Amino acid sequence: MKTALLAPSNIEHVASFLREGAIVALPTETVFGLAVRYDDEEAYERLLDCKKRPKEKAFPLLVPSREFIDKFAIVSTQAKRVIQAFLPGPLTVVLTKKEGLPCYVGYGQSTLAIRIPDDPFIQMLSCHLNVPLFLTSANRSGEAPVPNSLVAYERFQNEIAAVVEGVAGSNVASTIVDLSQTTPKILRQGTITLEEIEAVWREPSMKIAIGSDHAGFPAKKELKEALEQAGYHIVDYGTHSESSCHYPTYGIAVGEAVAQGAVDYGIVICGTGIGISIAANKVRGVRCALVEDVERAHLARQHNNANVLALAGRFTPVSRMIEIAHAFLTTAFEEGRHQQRIDLIGRYEQGRDSQ
Repeated sequence: MKTALLAPSNIEHVASFLREGAIVALPTETVFGLAVRYDDEEAYERLLDCKKRPKEKAFPLLVPSREFIDKFAIVSTQAKRVIQAFLPGPLTVVLTKKEGLPCYVGYGQSTLAIRIPDDPFIQMLSCHLNVPLFLTSANRSGEAPVPNSLVAYERFQNEIAAVVEGVAGSNVASTIVDLSQTTPKILRQGTITLEEIEAVWREPSMKIAIGSDHAGFPAKKELKEALEQAGYHIVDYGTHSESSCHYPTYGIAVGEAVAQGAVDYGIVICGTGIGISIAANKVRGVRCALVEDVERAHLARQHNNANVLALAGRFTPVSRMIEIAHAFLTTAFEEGRHQQRIDLIGRYEQGRDSQ
């Protein structure tokens, strides 16, 4: 294979190599990189071989824009703030991977590293291709980064299809931060610091309405304490003991607090979660979801823009309730086609109320 040395102006030629599944070396705003298209497993294998990299060490995914990230990963509200603040830029974010992606994307892990470089040529190339790329530093595993196209050409001559002329913007690789957990964690330090990320990650305390009947009271008490420790402002609408009471009172009270904008979200608990969710959903503007696991908590927010979470006090362990509540409260609504469906519900409510 004869390696081509291409000027950045020859972007169509560069793109044609990538479309064919070839490896291309190119400059970024951090280190010089090696890239292949993400949806070609043979290209992925060739990149692994070129890098002499173990399979279990997955490659970051380069996407053309922030909008692409939602197609590949679950993005919490906090993570979205970090992405908006620092991307495009010298930051690689690690997020929970969505189901249905090829197993080699993220190499069987539950998370995926994603990058949007702040480099005019890379951005132009990404938009030109409109296909995400695997992007990794242009060096063998364990070797020093490549500073420019001449060194890249010498090091990978006759092994890769092309080298784009240019100089790496820095000899410091991007910061890698794990945003898939309850707090951000730096996996590799670059120019962006943990302190800068945490300043964006944190937000003014979210206000949550919580309510239960007598069957849900013990779980509500523990969940309330856990959420307060996590920094949420909790408004408790009762009940305040295990004395027998009626779930509609508390489901409606929490629902009205959400509908009127007095709080950001609501959580309601009864024995099964069924009765109190029915009561909450009688309030116009409330979309209450009865949830039993973390995945459905994410989906209730992503697809349904649920604003009240219902839990089963007698069937769901409190430890799982805490995980479900965290997932629910930190997952953003995806909008798009899902907004059209929410609008249909809203129009029905308006029509019903006008009759």
